[in-house]
Amino acid sequence: MMPKPTVGCYLFSLLFYGMGSSKMSILNSGHLNANAFTANVIQATIYFVLTIWLIVIGSAYYYVMIRRKRARRLRNRRRVAGSVAKVHLSQLEYDVDLTRRMTS
Repeated sequence: MMPKPTVGCYLFSLLFYGMGSSKMSILNSGHLNANAFTANVIQATIYFVLTIWLIVIGSAYYYVMIRRKRARRLRNRRRVAGSVAKVHLSQLEYDVDLTRRMTS
């Protein structure tokens, strides 16, 4: 399941992509004077840049969360494996010690 900040970034990027596309459709209609054309070009560019940044931020957050989760699982596996090895080692020491006592 994706983290909520990642989902939020992706949804907002979709919103800004739609806004940029609507500005581009206004530009393609061709019924604009020079000032309105320039303003719409700037707005469309800003919306598309925001879209890209939000996708990058959301993906980076998702990547960091996955790496942290994997590192945590790996630490837990090592901790469990280490405790099992210690228990096994102490049992072997106990068996050797018990054998010495019985033979002497």
